[in-house]
Amino acid sequence: MMIDKKVLYVSEVASLLGCCSAVVYKLIENGKLKAYKDAGGKRWRIPELALNDYIQQSQEAFETTKNREPRKRSKV
Repeated sequence: MMIDKKVLYVSEVASLLGCCSAVVYKLIENGKLKAYKDAGGKRWRIPELALNDYIQQSQEAFETTKNREPRKRSKV
């Protein structure tokens, strides 16, 4: 993914990831997406590198789970 900005706002990250802002806030809260508050302390800012790291980690996690054997379901 090519990003032209060095720092993004939550709404911009949500748009790039195809999710809502609430999901991005949860990612920040859970430490999965690195971010910091701007000088006034009101808005979260997400560095481009942090977003790229998150995307790469997510892709790697997906690849890992994709290659696992499916679980056998027990009959009820």
